[in-house]
Amino acid sequence: MIFRETGEQCIKVLLALPVAVLVVACQNRQDDRHMQPASVAKESPLPAHPSFQAMNTAAPETAPPPGWPPTPLHVAPGSIPRPPITAANPRDGAKMVYIPPGPFFMGDADQDDNPLRTVKLGGFWIYKNDVTVAQYRKFCQGTGRVMPEEPEWGWKDDHPMVNVSWADAKAYCDWAGAALPTEEQWEKAARGTDARKYPWGNKWDPAKLWSSTPVTRTSTAPVGSDAAGASPYGCLDMEGNVRQWCKDWCLNEDDDSQQAPNANPSAPPIAQYGVLKGGSWGNDLEKVFRCSSRYDIFLPTHRDVYIGFRAARGDSS
Repeated sequence: MIFRETGEQCIKVLLALPVAVLVVACQNRQDDRHMQPASVAKESPLPAHPSFQAMNTAAPETAPPPGWPPTPLHVAPGSIPRPPITAANPRDGAKMVYIPPGPFFMGDADQDDNPLRTVKLGGFWIYKNDVTVAQYRKFCQGTGRVMPEEPEWGWKDDHPMVNVSWADAKAYCDWAGAALPTEEQWEKAARGTDARKYPWGNKWDPAKLWSSTPVTRTSTAPVGSDAAGASPYGCLDMEGNVRQWCKDWCLNEDDDSQQAPNANPSAPPIAQYGVLKGGSWGNDLEKVFRCSSRYDIFLPTHRDVYIGFRAARGDSS
């Protein structure tokens, strides 16, 4: 065999070989340079799949990339998709629903701080459920933050997160690659485009939300417990369970931060009171559960067991 000869003998054998054989051997050697054992071969990471349905959400590690989720091109502006169009945030695994662009009726004629008017928004995504205790704990573990004070009923993973300030909620949204919804986004996601009073319609029905009417509750409930109270887009717990921080602030309790017509509005840069939407498990008055109802009596530093949040991502995020 050639490879068992001494160096001098090997040279003599190679010199005796036809030129064509040497050329082929050299070519094979060049090809071999690009072959490595499987144990050391390195694979380039696959590019992100263009469709959100194919994204792996089993072990989320990074925030969603720019432009994610992709805008559903087949959805007509102003429509209400059936079934709802959903995607999962790869950071926290939260299910999001798509709200198509277009106008909607915001406010009610009998509310001075949120009068009835038409507001036009671009398309956006919003969390189907409130952010849960489990999701918020993962955020704290990943960022070194400390969980807030535990409520009397203890931390339950599938319940909405509570005892969070506006800044806490915003920090979570930043980590998740999202944002707090504006008041306009929240209200459109809650009531659709037909000016209904409640997420499920115009007739008051306490059986469709977690509140203290007619039975006094003593804690939150697992997110999404009242499927019958879903909004036209499929969002759950828009009313009941916990009140939810919005991106908006207002200058004082009597200030209407929504006086002028808005198109993709953003929160005022300087403000004092945070805006909250949705009634909580502790409320027992029907009027606070109307989609147009708003709370603006708390400082953004306020925390209590009635307040949580959800996130959004889209044109105003």
